[in-house]
Amino acid sequence: IQRLPFQRNIVLATFQGRRCVLKEYNIISNSPEAYKGFEKEVAILSRLNHPLIVKIEAVFYDGIHVYLQMPYYEIGTLEDWLFGKSST
Repeated sequence: IQRLPFQRNIVLATFQGRRCVLKEYNIISNSPEAYKGFEKEVAILSRLNHPLIVKIEAVFYDGIHVYLQMPYYEIGTLEDWLFGKSST
């Protein structure tokens, strides 16, 4: 098992009047390699085009914190969606 050089938190936010999800990554290693690896992963994810993959709308950097902005869908949890459970 390889420890990744970042941790993440997920928050719900409102930006320009609409809800979105922000994934906050804390780059543990302040090395250029850690940022380069993260940027490579983001570049790959942002090119994916599939109806079941959530798009990355924006990327923000603030020191050791990196934020990925994604749309928020009010359809319940992934488990609810996969197993047909009601989100109410």
